[in-house]
Amino acid sequence: MIRLTITFLLQIIISIFVFGQKDIENGKYFYHKENTSGNFFDQPKFQIDSIRFFYSKSGDTLTYWTVGMSTPYEKKELKKLEKQKEFGKHLQRGLTLSDGRVTVHKLRPTKFLIRNDSLFQRNEVYRISEDSIKKLTTIYESGKTTQDRERVSKVIKDNTDFRFVFIFSCNLFDNGLEQIIHDKWTKCPNTVTLLSKWSTDKTDYYRFEITNDCGIWGRRWGYIVSREFDFVTFGGYSSKESKVLTKTTLKVSNPSEY
Repeated sequence: MIRLTITFLLQIIISIFVFGQKDIENGKYFYHKENTSGNFFDQPKFQIDSIRFFYSKSGDTLTYWTVGMSTPYEKKELKKLEKQKEFGKHLQRGLTLSDGRVTVHKLRPTKFLIRNDSLFQRNEVYRISEDSIKKLTTIYESGKTTQDRERVSKVIKDNTDFRFVFIFSCNLFDNGLEQIIHDKWTKCPNTVTLLSKWSTDKTDYYRFEITNDCGIWGRRWGYIVSREFDFVTFGGYSSKESKVLTKTTLKVSNPSEY
């Protein structure tokens, strides 16, 4: 009877543990230099801030929660935020500014797709050509009223979708350091440029940049990832793995980066 009771309790504990695992998101600390000067006109004072980025993987879909917005709050406002369920996870406390306000980082999800040796990102795609977008941009910039510019913005918005778009593969740069990517979804292509590559005993790391002339102003972004698609950087945020990216391990350096 005692053995049956112990076995039953173990089954309950294991079931609870396994059930809980489904909703658990992994976290990894990323670091960046934050200006803690409270006033724009004050002398900058930089400190290193650490933020825990969360990520989860479901099938071949990878979701990273990274900084979408950083806002300084007075202490009274901060106390209200600290009571929210999301505080400590998707709302994270940053450094205290010189005027006493506290920075709060709001995390947002960025979705990726990993298929074989290729990395895709859920992003904006356009149903009109790059030339058409450039013409609309010219009209937008010469617009005399807010209504004129809003009409152009609406045309572009109405021709914008969100889909997973190819952004990187280790084999992409076998024939050069810059490639223009056309896919079946978008009429406005991305240019992917390899800026640096590092090789260590464990793996290779790639720093690449994606640019396009889509939308009103175009876009420019990029990452450092390992060959296994572990992310090392998001914008100005870097994980501890960035320490291995040294001159000794550097194998490729693109002159266009400088």
